[in-house]
Amino acid sequence: MKYDLFDLLNVAIITDTPFVLVEGKDDSQIYYRIAKEINKKIEIYPVNTIEEFSSGCDSVVKAILKLQPKFEERPENINRLLGIIDRDVRPYRELGELEIDYTLLKGLFILRYYSIETYFATKRNAGKIIEKLTYLPAEMIDNELLQFIEADFISFNSILYFISLEALKNACSRDYVTILGYEDDSIRDANRITYLYSQIELKKSDLELFAIQKGLSIDDLKKICKGKWYLYHYVNKLNEKIKTLQTHCKNNHIKQCKSCEVQHYEDCFYKYKAGYQPIGLYNDIFEYVDTEECDDIIQKFNQLI
Repeated sequence: MKYDLFDLLNVAIITDTPFVLVEGKDDSQIYYRIAKEINKKIEIYPVNTIEEFSSGCDSVVKAILKLQPKFEERPENINRLLGIIDRDVRPYRELGELEIDYTLLKGLFILRYYSIETYFATKRNAGKIIEKLTYLPAEMIDNELLQFIEADFISFNSILYFISLEALKNACSRDYVTILGYEDDSIRDANRITYLYSQIELKKSDLELFAIQKGLSIDDLKKICKGKWYLYHYVNKLNEKIKTLQTHCKNNHIKQCKSCEVQHYEDCFYKYKAGYQPIGLYNDIFEYVDTEECDDIIQKFNQLI
């Protein structure tokens, strides 16, 4: 038996424990971690555990729409619950004749990026990955080193941007003949990326015009790139760069560790701990909540009582 939406609201009022509706079970663990980081007691429910609803963004919107009369009836109810949805592509689509402007719904919070995964691709979390993959203590991980290991991913952003524009145009234009869509997760494969980008380059001028029409630039990459794509390639590029740090330390291309300073190169602090794969790092990075990056989510959580 599923939960009743209005019963959950009543429980939240009685117990002084607000609740949050999310798109699916994968999101639950992430939002619980964010709440724990700020010591906020919140109950989180995937929307498909509620009667009448399946998983996904549209169901969260419909659930919050159903609760609008409760917000009119008692304004304080707005502080008892929250529905969270990914940004996705809705801001770039024209509203259909029967569609609701979901941005006007009380109690609905829309992430500032395409999806939640992007919030975890940060320098702070990169530092945590360096600690995990090497013998370097946190005290030796400075901004200069973080910039060094992020450099390859930043160079890759242009490719990711045009791939995302292609997917976005496909999502916005019904008759568009596309090379890929947001449902394509095969772009984790390097050979697949190379092939796709070689095809997309032929469309580059058209995609640049599309970006202008939508008011987009590469600075908006996090808004249009599928979060799973963005985060996977972030950790993959970090992983590859971290593998090279021992050599860079030995050759004094980066700040040398104490072992290499005295030419004990075999004991380099940057030595890579073998056995890590990008998909494992992708899962592990969710353990680290960057409170600065998640400030919009935290602000909404702190408004709940």
